Amino acid sequence: MILHIKITYDGAEATVGQRRLREINRTALGTGMRFMHQELLPGHFEPGASERYDYAPRSEHYKRRKPRYAREIALVRSGRGKREILAMPHIQAFPTRATMTLSAPSYFRMMPAPGQPDMAAEVFTVLPEEKTRIEIVMGKTVVAELRKRGIQKTVVVG
Repeated sequence: MILHIKITYDGAEATVGQRRLREINRTALGTGMRFMHQELLPGHFEPGASERYDYAPRSEHYKRRKPRYAREIALVRSGRGKREILAMPHIQAFPTRATMTLSAPSYFRMMPAPGQPDMAAEVFTVLPEEKTRIEIVMGKTVVAELRKRGIQKTVVVG
């Protein structure tokens, strides 16, 4: 999944310097990824997530084989995938991008078998309002980092 978020500074480069702005970008991107993992990903494993995120329908055979506690949650069968995905992620933040690497069971394949739902894509579905929440968190991080350096500038994230 690729999520495009642009950070625009109003004249901050001349005041802060290019190197400091890169550090601030890196901090903001890392914070955004941590927010996504801690606050947004757990919502994919709650009842009603299949309707909210528009997951592919599951077969009746699959639904019958699931344990009773997991019948309302599309991405949970035994709970193993949920535990692994929500465990500690490996987040790398750079000045221009950030990556999050998660471990997941083999049935969360990047290339699903024909007729099978793309569970990896379903987990990383980001709704427009969730993207806005990530942008807000990143914007607050940028403003806080600029204020630490004693700078009051306009920042646009989005």
